[in-house]
Amino acid sequence: MKITVIPTRYHTTFQVIDEDTLTPIAYGSINITFEDGVKVAKLLGDMRHPDYKGMGVCSKLANERIKMAKALGCKKVYIGILKTRKNYIKLFQQLGFKEVKCKSKNHRRFCYENLENSLW
Repeated sequence: MKITVIPTRYHTTFQVIDEDTLTPIAYGSINITFEDGVKVAKLLGDMRHPDYKGMGVCSKLANERIKMAKALGCKKVYIGILKTRKNYIKLFQQLGFKEVKCKSKNHRRFCYENLENSLW
């Protein structure tokens, strides 16, 4: 698997490529913003091809974006996940994300705090 980074005006998209077929197999974006004067990252728009489930694609995609957030000086990383995506929720909990208050009835929101002292 190879990851390409595509910067745009408002966010940066990460694309995971199957190196054998040169096919995009997953996408995810990161948006850097400020909340209460603190620089934070928001992970957005995650998608993975169903044929690649269980191969570590989503984990690799998450880790690369978290590394970027840390390199850019973010103190926190947030992600909103549909309540029905139980495996994805479990992945982010395993990465150390904690559930925080969410306004949406269909999503759960998770946050990784203290990014500057993390292993990423």
